[in-house]
Amino acid sequence: MRKVRSTAGISKYHWDWEEFKYLVSVIRKANNFPDILNLFID
Repeated sequence: MRKVRSTAGISKYHWDWEEFKYLVSVIRKANNFPDILNLFID
């Protein structure tokens, strides 16, 4: 799974719809939400 660096300019990244749905499903299932946020903060 690719790691997206949000600070690099999210507008430059073209979200693939399947990737987006997968990401949403992972976030919904995540018990430890701060860990998910760390993926974006990193």
